[in-house]
Amino acid sequence: MQARHQLSLILISAVPLLGCVATPNIVSYKGQPVPAVSAVSMSCTSPYPLTQDCSAWSGATLRVKLKDRVVKIAGSADGKIVLVMSDQKALPTQYESEQAADFVQDVASSTGAKLVKLEALAIGGSVPGYILTFDMDVYSPLKRNSIGS
Repeated sequence: MQARHQLSLILISAVPLLGCVATPNIVSYKGQPVPAVSAVSMSCTSPYPLTQDCSAWSGATLRVKLKDRVVKIAGSADGKIVLVMSDQKALPTQYESEQAADFVQDVASSTGAKLVKLEALAIGGSVPGYILTFDMDVYSPLKRNSIGS
């Protein structure tokens, strides 16, 4: 039986602090409703195959500097799906996660890519990241902004 690798995203230690960790089906992004994916059940293979810079233990692993912030990203093989997370060690605020998604969208729009779908990576009431799907490779241009660990 193949073990399913969970993206614990350093959230495993935070789960007891969150109380009820039921993931809502819908959360907000800048006040607008977006579908949510459970951070507890997400893996590097499900619901999307994230073959670039994804860890079963920490989620997105590639650190990139976008504007004045450092975020972590992982991507699909074709670069159209990007998981973006804050580079913080603790759970980021909703605003920080939204900023990380905004930075990815800024790079995407500079390459002419269009956002097809936006989903929140959620656990309980927290949103540690977003999953963005584009109509073309956005991961490659993002990778050019990578920095050391």
